[in-house]
Amino acid sequence: MKATIELTKKTALEEIINSNDIDTIKSLIERKEMSLKEAEENAAFYESICNEDFASNERQRANRLIRDIEILKLAIYYIRAMNTYYKFAPNVFLAKCEEKYERGEEILVTTKYGKENESIVFNLIFEKDGFYYYSIVRADGFNVQEWAKQRAERRHEWAASSERKSKQYFDKSNKDRDFLSLGEPIKVGHHSERRHRKAIDDAWNNMGKSVEFIDKANEHERVAKYWEERANTINLSMPESIDFYKHKLEQAKEYHEGVKSGKYPREHAYTLTYAKKAVNEAQKNYELAKKLWGNGNENQ
Repeated sequence: MKATIELTKKTALEEIINSNDIDTIKSLIERKEMSLKEAEENAAFYESICNEDFASNERQRANRLIRDIEILKLAIYYIRAMNTYYKFAPNVFLAKCEEKYERGEEILVTTKYGKENESIVFNLIFEKDGFYYYSIVRADGFNVQEWAKQRAERRHEWAASSERKSKQYFDKSNKDRDFLSLGEPIKVGHHSERRHRKAIDDAWNNMGKSVEFIDKANEHERVAKYWEERANTINLSMPESIDFYKHKLEQAKEYHEGVKSGKYPREHAYTLTYAKKAVNEAQKNYELAKKLWGNGNENQ
């Protein structure tokens, strides 16, 4: 039994609709409306000179354009009706919504690829052009830490697979070990010459592949370690960032005051400047974290 897979290439119209870019869709509607007007004028002209073939072609083109315009307008309606992602800051995506929601409500947010994620609403960050932009987290708990864990697990799996392949090639390289270990020279012209050379080549090539795969395994393990370290990352995309950046701010202020008082040495001419810059950066992140995730009681 054979399975047949058919791949259908998306049309240019479908690609634009799937982009969920309302401005691009509006621009295309304007161009198609101009083309529609031209097609209708051409059809009328050809009818006036009794050229029915050309008039029929232009009427068909006009009908296609009318259909495309209707599809594009309907696409805008549905795009406006669904909640989508909006990049607000590094690592931070808001939900762009047409409706108002309350803190704690669960909503569906659609990616640009059409996947829907159940999300929990936190704070209204701003309003613009009739849309409401909310900070959200995934209802299933998936965040940057879980993403890093998945990447690490995937790398461990790849490393294990590479190690298995390395072992397989290593075993193959030793297939003729008993014979080759005797150290016999190749008997040129003898009937065994061809088999002897092949045994040497096979052992060399298989050992090379074994080393290649163990190198891949080591690289996968190195990357896995990197993602395991990232699994403890806290950034502004997480409600935990309030406490995290509050602590960072306290540390930065303590160090800045220590540099000023002489508690900490000035290692170079800009030590105090950099310390103050660190305070400002921590303060900025803390304020943004409170805006994204706070309930107004953080300073109490």
